[in-house]
Amino acid sequence: MSQQEAVDLAIKHASFTPCKQDICRQVRYLNQGIPVTGYWGVVLAPSVDAQGRPSRTESFLVNATTGDVTRKS
Repeated sequence: MSQQEAVDLAIKHASFTPCKQDICRQVRYLNQGIPVTGYWGVVLAPSVDAQGRPSRTESFLVNATTGDVTRKS
């Protein structure tokens, strides 16, 4: 699964539409567990505040093999 596919899946599970700025869509590849499983960690924000920081973020783990999405609190 590509990085963009993971972001698209996370957006489908978010309670809002993230803003268009790059800072509102952050993504990192993570290896977790034994045996190791690859995940895309995706953080989304609907807007940025006056200081340019993302506001009210939601975080997701997207399994890079299966596409399963888990929302993290």
